[in-house]
Amino acid sequence: MKYRAYILPGFPGFFIRNNAIMIFKVALYFKNTLFRTSGAY
Repeated sequence: MKYRAYILPGFPGFFIRNNAIMIFKVALYFKNTLFRTSGAY
């Protein structure tokens, strides 16, 4: 219970920051694979 009260205040920002990094990595990965399969890469 104490752990949850401690982790919740900083959770949204932490979650959004991690998601932004994950989305960025996924976008880069898809961009590279799309270029490679289309022959432009």
